[in-house]
Amino acid sequence: MARVFAHQTILELVAHSRVPVINGLSDYSHPCQGLADLFTVYEKKGRLAGLKLAYVGDGNNVAHSLIYGCSKVGMNIVLGCPKGYEPDPQVVSRGKEEAKRTGCEIIVTNDRRKR
Repeated sequence: MARVFAHQTILELVAHSRVPVINGLSDYSHPCQGLADLFTVYEKKGRLAGLKLAYVGDGNNVAHSLIYGCSKVGMNIVLGCPKGYEPDPQVVSRGKEEAKRTGCEIIVTNDRRKR
């Protein structure tokens, strides 16, 4: 497991490693945090598919991981982000492609009233 600043460091570790590399944290994603968050919801609700997760904050590494995680498990997600601090458009696009397969929705908005 590696906790690094630059995601490129994770990619370099993967390229030169003979064992699996777990991304514990990078500037691009924080998959362990995303999994922990989804597991907490699962513990409380008993399911993930069909639920809606509200995320408020910068479109950062945790937001990226939640987009990917929610889209994989069929969980709707609405991200309320300040203008200029939205998640990476490529992450949103990839997440929406996966969401089509799992039947969920990904919404990114700057409108605090958006549901």
